[in-house]
Amino acid sequence: MSDDLRLVEEFRRGDSDSLEMLIEGHWKKVFNFCWRLLGNREDAEEATQRTFIAAFRNIKKFRGDSSFKTWLFSIALNECRMSRRKNHPEAALSASANDIEDTENPEDEFYDKERAALLRKALGRLPLRQRAVITLRINEELTFREIAGALQCSVNSAKVNFQHGINRLKEMMGTG
Repeated sequence: MSDDLRLVEEFRRGDSDSLEMLIEGHWKKVFNFCWRLLGNREDAEEATQRTFIAAFRNIKKFRGDSSFKTWLFSIALNECRMSRRKNHPEAALSASANDIEDTENPEDEFYDKERAALLRKALGRLPLRQRAVITLRINEELTFREIAGALQCSVNSAKVNFQHGINRLKEMMGTG
């Protein structure tokens, strides 16, 4: 049994410390996922909070068919969809400055930041499902099976959305 599954079971039995451990273990990943999809820190914080509230209100529905992390990403995606519909249907994608590695050469750093900004902008123009698949695959390093579970689609659909998204990014970036 994984640590997450053990903590879920302990929480179901009333152990509040296990809830805190689950939140601490997944908050940053869920927040980063929401931020990449919504492009706005406030919206990402709100979606992350709603994700954890929804998860723990519905913890009895978690069957363990997928990992707890995959289940959280599924909830987070739904929260991001609701947020986009409600607040910012045109929201572009953004990321923190920490997403760009430091370089020794200021000129290289400038071009890296410029390229990262162009990539974030291009990613923000992708359909939400393609953006979600790319984010989960590249940033969260989920398998296509885990992505399919999180997005409630087939493995093949996850792969197709990933490939179409990558191809569209290459076109938008002028490298494809």
